Amino acid sequence: MTAVSGRTDNAERGPQRKPKAAWHPRELARAKAQRWNAATPFTPPPRSEWPVALKRVRTVGLTLFGVQLVVLLIWTAVLVHRRAVTWDFAVYQQAAWLIGHGHLNPYSTLLHRPFFLNDGELLIWPLAVLLRIWPNFALFPWLQDLALVGGELVVLQWMCELAAREAKQSGAKSGSVAVAGLGVLLLFANPWLAWTASFDFHLEPFLTLFILCAARDLYRGRNRGWLWLAMAMLCGTVGGSYLLVFGVSMMLCGRWCLRRGAIAAGLGALVMLTLTALNAHPEQILDLFAPVVTGNASIPFRGVTGTMLIKSIFEHPLRVISLIWQHRANIWGELSPGGVLGVLWLPFTLPILFVVAEGGLGLGALLGFETPGFQNVALVTMVALGTVAICLKLAGWSARGGRRRKQVLAAVIVLLAANSVAWAIVWLPDVERNWLVVSPSAASTIRTLERKIGPHDQVLVSQGISGTFARRVQVNVITGATIAVHIRARQMWVVFAPQEGVEYDDSAGIFNDISELEQRPDVREVVAANGIWAFEVTTPHPHGIFRLSPTNISYAPGWVIPGQTARPVLSGPETSWYAASTNKPGYVVDHSYWQSLPGVYRASVVMSVSGHTHANFEVWDSTSSTLLARSVITHTHGPKRFTLKVRLRHVQGQPALSGFGPWSVLPQRVPTDNIEVRVWSPGTGRVAVYQAAVNQLSGQRYDLITNLPLGPGGGGG
Repeated sequence: MTAVSGRTDNAERGPQRKPKAAWHPRELARAKAQRWNAATPFTPPPRSEWPVALKRVRTVGLTLFGVQLVVLLIWTAVLVHRRAVTWDFAVYQQAAWLIGHGHLNPYSTLLHRPFFLNDGELLIWPLAVLLRIWPNFALFPWLQDLALVGGELVVLQWMCELAAREAKQSGAKSGSVAVAGLGVLLLFANPWLAWTASFDFHLEPFLTLFILCAARDLYRGRNRGWLWLAMAMLCGTVGGSYLLVFGVSMMLCGRWCLRRGAIAAGLGALVMLTLTALNAHPEQILDLFAPVVTGNASIPFRGVTGTMLIKSIFEHPLRVISLIWQHRANIWGELSPGGVLGVLWLPFTLPILFVVAEGGLGLGALLGFETPGFQNVALVTMVALGTVAICLKLAGWSARGGRRRKQVLAAVIVLLAANSVAWAIVWLPDVERNWLVVSPSAASTIRTLERKIGPHDQVLVSQGISGTFARRVQVNVITGATIAVHIRARQMWVVFAPQEGVEYDDSAGIFNDISELEQRPDVREVVAANGIWAFEVTTPHPHGIFRLSPTNISYAPGWVIPGQTARPVLSGPETSWYAASTNKPGYVVDHSYWQSLPGVYRASVVMSVSGHTHANFEVWDSTSSTLLARSVITHTHGPKRFTLKVRLRHVQGQPALSGFGPWSVLPQRVPTDNIEVRVWSPGTGRVAVYQAAVNQLSGQRYDLITNLPLGPGGGGG
C-alpha cells in the first residue's frame, strides 16, 4: 500500500523538471538580483586584525610612494626651471594670476573668452588664493604631483582593506598579501603618472583624487564622501561627467547604495545642465562622440545629444566596434599597465569605460586624448584597484582548492607584475627625451627675458615656452606664420623659440617671421641668442592690430639657422646677413625644417664657397633620417643659388611616443618637419649660406592656417 501510495503521489505531482544550470542566463540574473538585494556597505576588519605581512606591504607601499613624490617634485622643479611649460600651463596660470590680482571673472587671452567658460572649472579660484599667498612658479605643478600621489595612497589603503577582508573571510592570507603587493607594483611602476606630471598642469589629477576619496567613503557608508563629491563638482564639465557615470555604477552595486548612487548621478547631471545654461561649453563632451553618431568626424549642426548617442550605439553597434578596433593599441596602452582585469570590477566598470570611450570612440582621438596621459590619468588608479579586487576573488577561490589553483593564482600575479614592469622599462626612460626639450642655455635666456618684460606689457610668444609669460593680463600664443593680434597694451613684445619646447608650428614660417621683423622700423630686436629671438614693438597703437604676414613661408634666412660649427654674420643690411663656416668640420646650417606631405619638392640654397674647399648641399627626410639628395659644391665666385629636386614618397609623421612590442601605443601622428636642408663644410676655406628654401611642385598640400592636409594639388610651388 505504501508503494502504491508513493506511485499515486508521484503521478499527482506530474513530471519532474530538470533544474537549470548555474550558468543559465535566468539563473545568473536571479543570482545577480539576490546579490544586489543582499549587498551591504563595505566593512573591512580593523587594522589590528590584519595579517602582519599585509601591514608590511602597506608600509612598503607608503615608503615607495613617498619616494615617488619626492622624485616627482624634483622633476617638476627641473621642468619649471627649464621653462618647459606650454599653452596648457599658461591658460591656468594666467587665470589664477588674474584672480589673485582682483579680476574675479578673468578673461583668458589664450582661450579668447572668459576663463569660466572653459568648462566651468571653479577649482582654480581657491587655488588662485594659494598662488597669491605663495607665488612660486612651480606651485601648481607641485600641487598636481601631490594629487597624483594622493590618489595612489587612497587606492593603497583601499587595496589593503580589501585584502584584509578576503584574508579573514576565506583564510587566503598568503594569497591576499601577494595580491596587495601586486597592487603596489601596478601603481608604482605605471609610467603614465610621470607622463602626466611632465605635461604642464591640468585638473584631471585633482578630479581623480576627489572621486577616489568619495568612492571609498560612500561605499563604506560614510557621509564624508559627499564633501569629496562637492570638490569634484568644482572641476566643471569633466567633473560632472565623472560624477554621472560613477553614480550610475554605484546604483548597480546594491540596493543599499541605490539612493546614494542616484544622488551622485543627479549631481553630475546638474553640473552639466547648469554649465550648459551658462554657456560654459559642456556640450563639447558629447561632441567628442560625433563619429559614433555620424560615422565620420563631422559634428551635427546642433551638436551631439545624449539621446542621439544612445540611439546610435544601439542602431550601429558595428560602428562602435570599428572605432574600438581602430584605437585598440592605445586602449591597450591605457589599461595594460594597471592590469586590465580592473575593468571587470563593478564599482569602477562604468567610470573606466567612460574614460576610455572619451578618448577612443570619437574626436578625442584626433585631439590626442586617447594617448596615455593627463586626459585618462584616472585609469592608472582605477584599473589597478579593480585588478586587485578581481585577483583577491581569485585568491579566495585558490584557497578553497588544491595546489593547481594556487599555481594559477601565482601565474596570474607573476604575469601581471612582469607586464607592469615592462611598461615602466619601455616608457619611463623616454620621459626626459619627450618633455625636457628646452636647453639650459635657452632656459637661461628665457628667464632673463621674462624678468625684463613688464607685468603690464603684452606678449606674443611661441606656444612651446608660453607658460613662462602667463602672469600678465595680455599674453597671446603664436599659431602659424600669419599673425593678427589686437594690441591691448602700451608695450608689446614678440618672442620666438622655433626649436625649443614642444612646438608644432612649421619652423620655416617662424624663421620668415623673424626675418620680416628685422626689417620693420617699428620693431627693435632685444634678444637673439640660444635659439630665442625677442622683439620689442616700439610704437604700438593701442586698440590697433599687430600683423605679420610673411610673403613666402618656404624661405629661411641662413643666419637664423646656423649649425653647431657656424656663426651668424650680421653686418650691413639685413638682406646681406648669412651663416659662415668656422675652422671646424660640420654643418653650416641645419635644423631648417619644412612640414611636408608626400609629393615632389624643389629645395634650394643661396650660398658661396671660396678657397680650396667644397661644401655638401643636402636634403634629408628628418622623420626617418634618410638622405634624399646631395650635391657637392666647389668655388662659386660669390653667392649663387643651387637647387635639388626630391620626392617624398612616404610621410608617417613623427610620433611623440614610441614603444616596443606589446608595450606600444599608436599615438596621433601630427604633421611634422619632414624635409630638412643642410649644408656641410669640411672646416677649410670659407662657406657662407644666405638662405634655404623648399617649394612644393606636386602632391598633397597643407592648409597654412589650420595646418591640416588639403586635397591633392599640383603645379609649381
